[in-house]
Amino acid sequence: MNIDKVIIDTREKKIYHILKYLKKNNIQFEIKKIDSGDYSFWFRDKDYSNIFSIERKASLDELALNFTKTRKTFKEEFNRAKNRNQDIILLVESNYKNIKMHNYRSKFHPNAFLASLKSWKEKGLIAEIYFGKKENTAEFMIKIFEQYIKKKL
Repeated sequence: MNIDKVIIDTREKKIYHILKYLKKNNIQFEIKKIDSGDYSFWFRDKDYSNIFSIERKASLDELALNFTKTRKTFKEEFNRAKNRNQDIILLVESNYKNIKMHNYRSKFHPNAFLASLKSWKEKGLIAEIYFGKKENTAEFMIKIFEQYIKKKL
């Protein structure tokens, strides 16, 4: 099942690799404000951005910042989504092992980092957490959207 188009939040930055993939594969996209998350989709003329979205983190440093200095704002966004029964997938452009090996600039301890991820998942703030290479992000997002549609229909 193919989605109609990808929705990209207006605040999303450093998306050249994603746009390149979408254009190369003739996948329609729309840039508009999404209340929670960075990416969502249209399917059969329905906008899923308040039902299901992907929060993309371009690095572990960005995610560490969200779990430390900007934690309150980050958590509020996920709580709003949870209160709307919106599922948010966390997609991190890095390798999970890089957390354990502290391969990021933040002083956020790897054990605290992993505990935060686990806690947010257990509390239902994050539906799933995926790690992957930057160059595979767009393709993986499309697969996540298509899996969601198959599961819900």
